[in-house]
Amino acid sequence: MKVKKSKVDNKISILVGEGYPRKQAVAIALAMEQKGKLQQGGQIPEEKPVANAEDFIDYINATRVPEGVDFDFRNVMNMIAHHESMGTMDPKLKQRGGGPGRGLYQIEPARFETMKTRVRKVSEILGYSVPDFINDESLKVDDLTREQQDLLMVADMIQGPHKNPDLVSGKMSLQDYWANYHWAGKSKDRAARIRAFNESMTTYDGPPLFGGGDKLPGVDSSFFGFFPTQQELDSAGVSLTKKPTTISPVPKF
Repeated sequence: MKVKKSKVDNKISILVGEGYPRKQAVAIALAMEQKGKLQQGGQIPEEKPVANAEDFIDYINATRVPEGVDFDFRNVMNMIAHHESMGTMDPKLKQRGGGPGRGLYQIEPARFETMKTRVRKVSEILGYSVPDFINDESLKVDDLTREQQDLLMVADMIQGPHKNPDLVSGKMSLQDYWANYHWAGKSKDRAARIRAFNESMTTYDGPPLFGGGDKLPGVDSSFFGFFPTQQELDSAGVSLTKKPTTISPVPKF
């Protein structure tokens, strides 16, 4: 007697046929089944769900975090948002000094367009429809809600060049992950920017990067005292746009 395949099994077969590694195909299929997004036969329902940050975060956690590892990409996003928004978590924030950065993650116009493209791509791959705001050219980043900006951010993390496995394993620090893939500025400014990132983490009171322990992996909470405050930087005449010469380099961790 021929056993009829389940919806999940069918979806796994479809994804493997499309080139997904089996482990990733299983994670996608299970996540979709849990949210009621599969029909018999493993196909996505005709009326596609609208792409949203929560589902995309579930997806990146299911496909980038090994089983048994206490790690949540929500915490990565919260920590980056805390730094970029200077602790305000304000989606309407405009960059201090009149710069082009906007919103929770201080997204600049060119990056905004790249992120929208990545939302479209991830939506296509996972079987979601694209939210209206993605195609509304009249909207700027600071016109968007927190959830909409989170969607841009997580799609960027999924579809961009981010080495997510290295972050999850601890091979790459959060500071380097942020500097490499979100800030992505000039190398001469990197040390000062990382100092500023670490300084901002001293006021972060959300969940840590990994379950329990310190706010940043491998860094004791007392270690943050090593980094100068913004006031100390200003007093020392150190600009965040120039490579500091009066402060010791940030140690690697």
